[in-house]
Amino acid sequence: MVARFFLNRLHRTVAPFFLFLSMFMVVLVRPLSTNEPMISASSLMSANLRVFTVKSTLDGHPLTCYTAGSSSSSSSSSSSSSSSSSSSPPLLLLHGRTWSSLPVFNLGAQPTLSSFSPSHTAYALDFRGFGNTPPDPSGYVSPSKCVHDVDSVVDRLREIHGREDVVVLGWSQGALVAQLYAQSTPAKVRKLVLYASIYDPEVTYQRPAVFSHEGVGNKYNKFPRIENTMKSALEDFTLPGTIDHWTALNFASLALEIDPFKARWSQLHEFNLLSPSQIQSPTLVIAGALDPYSSQRSQAALFTQIPETVDKAWVSIAGSDHAAHLLGCKNRWLEAVLAFLNFTNQAEEEECPVVEGDDADDGATDATEHPYFTSHGLNI
Repeated sequence: MVARFFLNRLHRTVAPFFLFLSMFMVVLVRPLSTNEPMISASSLMSANLRVFTVKSTLDGHPLTCYTAGSSSSSSSSSSSSSSSSSSSPPLLLLHGRTWSSLPVFNLGAQPTLSSFSPSHTAYALDFRGFGNTPPDPSGYVSPSKCVHDVDSVVDRLREIHGREDVVVLGWSQGALVAQLYAQSTPAKVRKLVLYASIYDPEVTYQRPAVFSHEGVGNKYNKFPRIENTMKSALEDFTLPGTIDHWTALNFASLALEIDPFKARWSQLHEFNLLSPSQIQSPTLVIAGALDPYSSQRSQAALFTQIPETVDKAWVSIAGSDHAAHLLGCKNRWLEAVLAFLNFTNQAEEEECPVVEGDDADDGATDATEHPYFTSHGLNI
């Protein structure tokens, strides 16, 4: 009787504790045990987007794309009706090495993806293994795969908009992909924006060892996946006062939910094919003046190596580092990009008269007197 009494008391005391503990573990542990991004974050970030899939012409791999819209849709045809209304070429945004398109281009009340409207309809692409684009069977993403995938998406946008070419904007390592694509397919690139490009003529990417298995076969699941961290999500913000605490933490938390693991890059030696002298499209080189990953030296080398026969501009944003489009100076960044796109649009539609003799100076206007050049201090 005594033993039964103590057992009943123990049951009444301990059982509720374990019930509460099990409920607590279900709430906290279950989201951390899955590799899928939390539904709340992705639904919040894609609520104002149209989402569609394009199959890569390389191997049929599904590529997730986004554009601004009132509702999500998995059908690419649903985005065509509203997207094709713009008379300007569509704009394709390419993210960088670590984070996918949603946290990079769709953060905050005024996300980058919708900021180019109404002059340009902007789209964004998740590379393989990023965001909502799954990794392919190899588990690796490479520069050449990215270039093939960009070409697949560009062809779809050309079809939607009925145009021969598009504008391509790449950020950070995405700028390297954008440059490779523009070099290889100049006829499809109306304009090129190299934003915070990490191009450096003094850097040579090494080939992987023959037996490293990097990017070869189905080795992906045999190696531990590397988790992204809060520290890595905040490392692009290096200047105190350029971004408020809440916006930085919001970016980091959403980035970690959507991209919990690092994508596996391979075959980076393909970036050795980068050659600014092969660029044929009008190009804007733009970066923060204090960007730790895009030095003024490397930006100057990139700009000066672009042929003089190509329309080009170089903008250095004062007091900004790597993620200018997310900082307090984002309006200056957007104004500079839009000014370049709209300025080259107008210039390409006009014929430059040939002036000879003494009349050469009559009515001539210094290019630096144009408000675009004077307000942004372009090195051109």
